[in-house]
Amino acid sequence: LERAADKPYYGLWFDPGLGKSATTVHLIRQRMMKHRSVLPTLILCPPVVIENWKQEILMHSKIPAEKIHCLQGSGADRLEQFGAADGGIFITNYEALLMEPLFKAFCGFLGKPGAILVCDEIHRCKEPSAKRTKKTTILADLATYRFGLTGTPVLNSLMDVFSQMRIIDRGKSFGSNFFGFRAKYFYDKNRGMS
Repeated sequence: LERAADKPYYGLWFDPGLGKSATTVHLIRQRMMKHRSVLPTLILCPPVVIENWKQEILMHSKIPAEKIHCLQGSGADRLEQFGAADGGIFITNYEALLMEPLFKAFCGFLGKPGAILVCDEIHRCKEPSAKRTKKTTILADLATYRFGLTGTPVLNSLMDVFSQMRIIDRGKSFGSNFFGFRAKYFYDKNRGMS
């Protein structure tokens, strides 16, 4: 928590069950105390933990329940819920990014000063060419603060970390081009074989 206190981005790659959500809530609280307001916040997570995130925020902060919104249902329902709320913290799943009107609304929301993007289970954005990854990257480039959480950053190969880090640090670690990253850090041992 101390190492992440003053950073605009941080990757919480803890083993499952070690408190990634609680730690992130404390990081969000620190940013909001610094700005003295409830900052525009979007939390992307698997559908099964949307309500859990709300409970974690209520448990580990004094943010009022009416400022925490779980966006679920059809794209039209989510857009209506989003538009009816007066800012705050929004929690939804990654698939919501594929709902174009809602995604555009998220872009405007995260373009505000001090905006926070939390990507829970960020390993779901490991594939650079996936629509979900591309949309999450766009949102991350807009947000002031970015946090990526996962217990399993590498599922297939070490190349999985590229997109996750691109989202978290905007390319500071490995650049913004996957092919450049692959050429710099990986060697194809089958190259040149007939």
